[in-house]
Amino acid sequence: MCLDQWKIPDEARAAPAQLDAWVTFIELMGEMNDLDTLWKPLPPASLSSIENVHDWRCSISGGRRLILQGLGKTNVYAFECDKPGEKLNWAKREELRNLVLPKKTVLEVDLVKEFRGEGKELGRKYSVYIIDAMFIFGKDVRSKHYRDRLWLAEKLARAVNKPSRPKTVPIRVHQVFELTAIDSLFSRLCFRQVKGRQPCLAYTNDERYFCPKGLFFFKHLKEPWSQGVRRTTNRPYFFNPKTKTSESEAPPAAIASYRDCLTSRMMWAWDERNRKLMSDLVRPPDTGRPDTDKSSVDMSQMSKETLMAHIKQKLSL
Repeated sequence: MCLDQWKIPDEARAAPAQLDAWVTFIELMGEMNDLDTLWKPLPPASLSSIENVHDWRCSISGGRRLILQGLGKTNVYAFECDKPGEKLNWAKREELRNLVLPKKTVLEVDLVKEFRGEGKELGRKYSVYIIDAMFIFGKDVRSKHYRDRLWLAEKLARAVNKPSRPKTVPIRVHQVFELTAIDSLFSRLCFRQVKGRQPCLAYTNDERYFCPKGLFFFKHLKEPWSQGVRRTTNRPYFFNPKTKTSESEAPPAAIASYRDCLTSRMMWAWDERNRKLMSDLVRPPDTGRPDTDKSSVDMSQMSKETLMAHIKQKLSL
């Protein structure tokens, strides 16, 4: 009688229906457009693309680039971006069986094998490093500034990570560096002894480290906007060469969306065969050598020294 009065159905509570990966994804993204070709292997980076160093940002790469879709708790599907000709296909992965994500969350991530300690005390586990975010718990963040997207991703990581449950896959966020501060990134590189391998180049983060695969570069401004620094005040400004206007703060029209950042992104791959490159990366640059303009040289064949020289040259113009 009471149930009828309050209009409560007289039936057992049922578990919520399982979301379908494709249906949920299309619901979030809307029209598919070119998504089948949008997530593909990144083009190789080249210095000729980096005309204004203030327009570019970079972060480390340590594993396989995936698109993750969370449908609630450990119901997580993935798509691997770096397989040439691979069509968008959602599948569960064994490495991610203990990863927890809220429903209607879509992230671009780096699946990294992370280490602690060395030799006999070596510990290893998979970790997910967020590169960028598209949807977080159903909220569309693609049009936000990349700093805001990563700030929301950090909040997500803090909410999801449970130190009391060591078997869960931890979620972290890749730190993004300005090219003018790229030396801070290189200072985290060192050689570590990993069991069963030769000493390998490692990117350290507190007690954790992983073997890096290269660097991501991306533009944080939308064309045709560009960033400069005023010599008198050392403060940034934003310039539109088409309209000949400048702003002290980045206007909404200058903010690069997720798609803009993705389409500008390029990869400087550190090939295992190029041991000289690895050695150069952990040695300080030889400041006695004259700077040379090698802007037409492919970055995959260059050293830290050449990259630093290019940045220094562009900053002096």
